[in-house]
Amino acid sequence: MKKILTGLAGSAIVAGGLFYFGSQQLVADEINAQLQTLQTHGFAIEDRKQDATGDHFIISLADIHKFSKLLPEYESVLLAEDKSALKEFKLGVDLTSSGSEVSADIYPVSFPTQELSIQEKEMIDKYIQEKTLTLHINYDSLTQNFDGNLKDIDEQIKNSVVVKLLGMAFSGNITDEKIDLRYELNEFKVADNKSKNPVVELTGLLSDGTYEGLNYYVSNGTTNIDKFSFDSKDKLGSVAFTDIQVKVDSDIKNELFESRVSFISKAVDAQIINDNYTLDTFTFDYGMKNINLEAFEQLVTVLDTENPNFKSPEVEKSITKIFENGVIFDIHKIAVDNITHNGQILKGFSVQTNLELENNPAIMQKIETAPMQALSSVQLNSKIEISDELFAKAIQDPRAMMAMMVQPKQENGYKIYNIELKDSHLNINGQPMM
Repeated sequence: MKKILTGLAGSAIVAGGLFYFGSQQLVADEINAQLQTLQTHGFAIEDRKQDATGDHFIISLADIHKFSKLLPEYESVLLAEDKSALKEFKLGVDLTSSGSEVSADIYPVSFPTQELSIQEKEMIDKYIQEKTLTLHINYDSLTQNFDGNLKDIDEQIKNSVVVKLLGMAFSGNITDEKIDLRYELNEFKVADNKSKNPVVELTGLLSDGTYEGLNYYVSNGTTNIDKFSFDSKDKLGSVAFTDIQVKVDSDIKNELFESRVSFISKAVDAQIINDNYTLDTFTFDYGMKNINLEAFEQLVTVLDTENPNFKSPEVEKSITKIFENGVIFDIHKIAVDNITHNGQILKGFSVQTNLELENNPAIMQKIETAPMQALSSVQLNSKIEISDELFAKAIQDPRAMMAMMVQPKQENGYKIYNIELKDSHLNINGQPMM
């Protein structure tokens, strides 16, 4: 099923991009030309009808070889897909146009069902008949602005699960190599049908972002979420994130990829077995630099197969090339301001780390065969701050006794550890460890 869904997403996105977001002005008298373009890229147009309400047809992926040429970095993966299953997935399109404006409703009319039970097949047939999964798009070819929405979903599945997806909408502008995209979602919920309690719930999502370049690796954007929660419905417990902000900033400089991601949640409430925790302002801010993008894409392509061989020559070659310019990993901040454990409030902790892997093509081989020799190509600087009360609680666990081997620095109610690894020498708070 994973392979089927991969094909579906690729077909729908590329078809939509070619048909609705082409750089040419798309008006009523150009529809035939656009359909011809789709066909040259491996899609088939079936049951086309034109009437007073507009243009109606069915689109499907007929030639995986032609389609794969659109995504050369994923060509080998696409050609390995189950071609018969991909051909069974078909989209219905209801299209209307007026001048430079085009509107479309897109919905599945056929779905691969080989791996589904009789009950699941009946459910899929019901969704197809009722057009439960319908995407509406408006596009103006003069301004290159677009907007749309996904039809609200409120469905019961197998008499056991209720799925809701409400208020999914998007808008933006697209050019040849840049997309400005804003999307929002009021609610997504998967709930137990008997108790009505959510298993997964997300509310109040709003995202603004810009994506540039041929593969849109250059991007920056911010996403805000009111709440995201997960309940395992067993002894493992539940976790809820409140007031979330995610910032992403990535770029390509001298053909090397760099990215930074910041995740902040004002509160995290967790119930694990019989313990209750509340984290006040949880921060995870990290980044990476000097990633060889071409080698990274090659590695993804090689590994995205049914049974990837992690020790194959192709994998080793890609990994070696990824590190040929040296790689920098930065943990700008992992921190919690305060921790409440079963009613007891403790001040939190923070971690900052900079890790540099120097330009050494053989570093991955050394890590595997002679890890100590590989340390000569690694530089590490890290600062760990732990509040006194959290430290006192942590060292009650025998697994934390290593922390007692090095005398921490004391500063404003926090224990401080400065860790440095350079030229294969490790120092903690100035004390040599190796």
